Amino acid sequence: MTAIKKLMSALLCLCTLLLCACAGEVSEPDEQHQLKLWYVESAPMAENLVQLAEEFNETHSGYKVVPRAFDSEQKLAAAFDSGHPDLLLCGHERAFALYEQDKLTDLSAALGDGAPEFLSGVDIYSLSVGRSYFPLGAQTQLLYVNGAAFDASKTGAGVGSAAFGTIEALCSIATAYGRSTGEPFMTADSFADIFYNCMLQHGEEFTGDAELDMQSEEYKALYNLLADAAYNHGLRALDGNAARLVEQCGVICALVHSSKLGGELPEGMRVYAFPGVDGGEDMCSAELFGLAVTTRASEKLGGAAEFIKWLCAPARYTAAALDGGCIPLISGASYTGDSALAQALMDIYGGKRLYLASASSGYYKNRDEFDRSFAAALESVSYTHLRAHETELHL
Repeated sequence: MTAIKKLMSALLCLCTLLLCACAGEVSEPDEQHQLKLWYVESAPMAENLVQLAEEFNETHSGYKVVPRAFDSEQKLAAAFDSGHPDLLLCGHERAFALYEQDKLTDLSAALGDGAPEFLSGVDIYSLSVGRSYFPLGAQTQLLYVNGAAFDASKTGAGVGSAAFGTIEALCSIATAYGRSTGEPFMTADSFADIFYNCMLQHGEEFTGDAELDMQSEEYKALYNLLADAAYNHGLRALDGNAARLVEQCGVICALVHSSKLGGELPEGMRVYAFPGVDGGEDMCSAELFGLAVTTRASEKLGGAAEFIKWLCAPARYTAAALDGGCIPLISGASYTGDSALAQALMDIYGGKRLYLASASSGYYKNRDEFDRSFAAALESVSYTHLRAHETELHL
């Protein structure tokens, strides 16, 4: 009997240990309660969105957001052949393409009265594809300046921020700097975006199609302005991250995509809204990034709605957008911190008219090729001047 009691006691202890171990485990939700979130690692807002998904998972029971990263748009697109996300981080042009392919799911019924409220112009894009796309922020172009290097230069001596107020003034300073130093004053992430922003302020739309754009006098004037700066060495199309080139004194300033500047700026760096144009309207272009609802499972709509409503609480939404270098698009956004980047974005939020290019615009299709051809043209102009200068010295 003693042996049997010992055996029973041992079995009881083993069962107790197993129960304790099971109680300590965190069980994964079943497939029906997993919200698969796909994104490209380099996409604006990606890092912030993943952090928010982790916070949501820690504070909510029921549904869990399961992020999956891809290192390129091509690999993400190919993954649709063998799988399907419930939520997709993407630009509004991709969301519109998915909508036309009937691959988005309207979340109106699941959201009920708690649907997020966006700025009026932005809401048009959300509603044009039903409640199936939710902007998380807008990337725009900003002027990023190495203030210490500019102030120390002969060109920058005694020159205030008005030098960065218009594209004409900026190109004039770039030309003067290039002439005096033989070094580039500025570069850009995208020259196509410069053309788009400047022509937009003149009430015209840049397409990236040379035959169409050459019909515009504003396009030709801007082309010549930039080419003159390049001819005098003040403007270059440089490889690499334009913002990092500014920080490393490779150039004095750059027109950069705002999402490249997320977080705090290094000491000595300054940031300004995209320059105006003489006689133009005070507005700038913006490119949306947000969550497209792509789930095919009706039982996941409630979870998707819960996550999006939580994500779009104004304070949480605004902090994430600004930290990601994007303009918040939610109604009621406010900011009281001391970040120069966040303040510049909020100044645009409150003071400029944002223009969102049509998702079906040829601009999105043409801009990469335009950037390549324009960069080659700038290098050709700069090389021609260099050769001419060498010939003068030889003579």
